[in-house]
Amino acid sequence: MDLDQDRPVGLGGIGAIPFTSIDTYARRIGLDAPDDFRLFMTLIRRMDAVLLDDYRRRHPPEK
Repeated sequence: MDLDQDRPVGLGGIGAIPFTSIDTYARRIGLDAPDDFRLFMTLIRRMDAVLLDDYRRRHPPEK
């Protein structure tokens, strides 16, 4: 499963990976415990934030 393929794409660029996609992936790989899921979600969100920051730096909005 490729979470990057689930992110929304629009006129303003790309958006964050949706919660539902992360939740589905976590269940698929067996992360059922709430504490494990919270850690997994935090890690995915932080990595995604770095990717989004980099994308926005390289693709500034047109004025």
